[in-house]
Amino acid sequence: MKATTWRFAHHRTVDGERCLIWGNGIGEVQVPVASPEYTEALNDRGWQNNALADEGESSMLDVYFRGATKISTFYGRLYTTTPTETSALTSLTGEVVGTGYPGTVSWASNSTDFPTLAKTASGNTDYQVTSLTKTWTAGNTWTANAANLVLATAQTGTAGLHIAWVALSAPRSLINTDTLDVSVAISLA
Repeated sequence: MKATTWRFAHHRTVDGERCLIWGNGIGEVQVPVASPEYTEALNDRGWQNNALADEGESSMLDVYFRGATKISTFYGRLYTTTPTETSALTSLTGEVVGTGYPGTVSWASNSTDFPTLAKTASGNTDYQVTSLTKTWTAGNTWTANAANLVLATAQTGTAGLHIAWVALSAPRSLINTDTLDVSVAISLA
């Protein structure tokens, strides 16, 4: 079985156990966190294609080749709309609103928050860096379905850069005490 033919979503069971919902449109299977299948699904990011935004590409090249100051913290932001490669943080619309959001979903640019640097699981020669999983907890019902995670250089507002984005496995609208786990895998080809 190739994981790219399946869709995955993080899920918390009624008794609070974390798992993935692993479905192919015909049926679903809950995959416990500690299982080898869970690890396989998380390592095969083919079903969660991310896209670097032009602002992200420019920032990476500026830091690496021109000596610009690197970004120290990246923030996860949720949007109802789908960004494009040319979207700037100033032009994005449809950010989610609700208690517990934006919250503290952030990653430092270091090997602690991005612990994995390896070739992609699909077996090709491209490399990717993968972040730790971070969690939002809703303090009340959110106003809209989150559809995309945007990696940005600002926690709020538009005074930062839109680095990359990835579609969530399914749109989510959280109610009080619901959680949403997210991680980011950025690959370069």
